Amino acid sequence: LLFFLITLSSFAQSKSKKELKEETRKQQIARTDSLVNSRAFVFVASTVLPQVGRSLHFAGSSYTVKVVNDSVFCSLPFYGRAYGSSSYGGDGGMEFIGKADDMTLLKKRKSYLFKCSVKGESDTYKLFFNIGFEGSASLAISSTNRSSISYHGDIDVISK
Repeated sequence: LLFFLITLSSFAQSKSKKELKEETRKQQIARTDSLVNSRAFVFVASTVLPQVGRSLHFAGSSYTVKVVNDSVFCSLPFYGRAYGSSSYGGDGGMEFIGKADDMTLLKKRKSYLFKCSVKGESDTYKLFFNIGFEGSASLAISSTNRSSISYHGDIDVISK
């Protein structure tokens, strides 16, 4: 009888899978909120969705966009059409570093919408992040000299 009571009380004290899952979800939401509001996060791309052609998935992606206060560091692949002076002569990727202008952050019902524009060396980029409360994100980039392109991934803490 004593063994039964000890076992029963230990089960009553431990959390159920549902409670643990909800606790983890709340922690992810708080973490995402902190990252987005600090304007210091990295977007890690896992999928690219060009306007023409199939989507491509990346395993262990090193394709990122870092947002640090008012600066953006972008290193993403580009699959699409280039116009004007940038056509077929560049490195082929969405590679730029610049100061983020016109930054806006809007908290919607189930996500954050973070927008900014960045003037690179030879192009101007508009970035539209749609960040879910649990950290998943999509990014659409439009530019003056290239066709628009979208990416899916997650946001995370910037590693030192």
